Amino acid sequence: MTHDVIVTLAALGVAGQVLAALLLLVGIGWVAGLRGPGEWVRRAVEGYELWIVFLVSAIATGGSLFFSEIAGFVPCELCWYHLLVENGVVKQAHACLISAPGGCATKWIEEFGYVTIPGLALTGFALCFAFLLLAAAPPPTATVPER
Repeated sequence: MTHDVIVTLAALGVAGQVLAALLLLVGIGWVAGLRGPGEWVRRAVEGYELWIVFLVSAIATGGSLFFSEIAGFVPCELCWYHLLVENGVVKQAHACLISAPGGCATKWIEEFGYVTIPGLALTGFALCFAFLLLAAAPPPTATVPER
């Protein structure tokens, strides 16, 4: 059962990453002057942005609690920039070796060849940030046709 939940959380993470990538492309298009996709996204989620953030953060929190309390994965106490440590870009500090068995470089899960717990956390953060930006953006102004 634990493996099934891990795969499900990883699949949700992949779906979130696809959504985050699409939102990033829409945002880049918006900056470049391509307003159509951005307006469509705003109309599609208007009024639901905070509910989406709630849903993403609830799934992320539930997943984190599952990993630590049910699956028994020891959480790192110093997890900021964890992706870089986990992938050998940054050397782990001595405190990392103390805070978790095997240190911060331990990959507790690796689904679909790349989905790890820090990657899931980053995905959740990116989605919450994107939808909070949408919620904070001023509503589009209606254009009045000239006479």
